[in-house]
Amino acid sequence: MADFPEQSVILRPMREEDLDEIMVIEASAPGNPWSRESMEKELVNPQAHYLTAVLCTDGREDGPGDQTGGSGETSTETGEVAGAGADPVDMGEVAGYAGYWQVMDEGHIMNIAVREDLRSRGIGRALMEAMLKEGDSLGILYWTLEVRVSNAPALHLYEKTGFTSAGIRPGYYSNPKEDANILWLSRSV
Repeated sequence: MADFPEQSVILRPMREEDLDEIMVIEASAPGNPWSRESMEKELVNPQAHYLTAVLCTDGREDGPGDQTGGSGETSTETGEVAGAGADPVDMGEVAGYAGYWQVMDEGHIMNIAVREDLRSRGIGRALMEAMLKEGDSLGILYWTLEVRVSNAPALHLYEKTGFTSAGIRPGYYSNPKEDANILWLSRSV
């Protein structure tokens, strides 16, 4: 089982009210953070699918593998994600987020980020697995992403979920300038 924080972690579709905390997470990430305007555009982009991992602070006793008491939102170990119309539970802080674009039968992972003090606890993996599971239901067969060649924790996560390197994009990133590792994953639905 993943090493989650003491609170349950719930995955749900990203909401506009999440953006203040997401911008804090973005500011702590290396490189060029996404702007609030870019994130707002992603929320209305019909190709974009974004999830938010939220620490649940409603006093429930259920652990990370349990259903969340009928709220419609589920915890990270199940890989299930609530619909946008689910009844909200009393949520705490944003722990992380992830998003991808769907173009036909391909998913391009745009971003995945976890709050610095909550990294290495399984939240990033739960977000990744939830995106892949959602993509399966949408008919996505092929996934791709770029990652800084120096980002060992991210590379480890992607390799654990089945991604393999397809090459290097020289100088892809700026601030600091760095190559990108291009990763691909093929899935059968």
